[in-house]
Amino acid sequence: TAVYLDYLNEIDLLRTTVRQEAFGILVDERQTHKLLDDLRAKVKLAEAESLKIVGRPLNLNSSKQVPEYLTEELGLSLAKTTSTGSASAGKESLMLIRDSHPIIDVILKYRTFSRGITSIEKYLEFMNPKTRRIHANIKTNEAVTGRQSCSEPNLQNVTKEGSERSAFVVPARRCFRAD
Repeated sequence: TAVYLDYLNEIDLLRTTVRQEAFGILVDERQTHKLLDDLRAKVKLAEAESLKIVGRPLNLNSSKQVPEYLTEELGLSLAKTTSTGSASAGKESLMLIRDSHPIIDVILKYRTFSRGITSIEKYLEFMNPKTRRIHANIKTNEAVTGRQSCSEPNLQNVTKEGSERSAFVVPARRCFRAD
């Protein structure tokens, strides 16, 4: 009977999931565009800060230029390496040396806000223009952990303000409104 009860729970979960997908999540377009404008301004500021600190253009997203600059020109050591053995300037590695030089925060800001722009633009892309809602694809059995997952767009990675997982946070939850 335990298997049968699990089966009934799964059926209820599927019904709820179908309703969630159909109802969707309301997007606050005005707030979303305001946030995008703010993030674009922050990206430009980070680019200007970088130019001022470095003295020349540096591709802040480059997995080659950034570690070269940090290790060869600034003499910093990066704790993490890539699969090929070269120095890694990923977020974890940069967080370990964050207090070593002002350019580290500039790189983290630039990368965080650039990714934020991409994510938020996806919300607008997937939003139904008539209903102003995102009808994401909720999958009940795809995650290995047994949890639900979400795609088109992924709404499970929307950070909240005050998150301690990152030095800089994109307040993407401001894009959504409850009815």
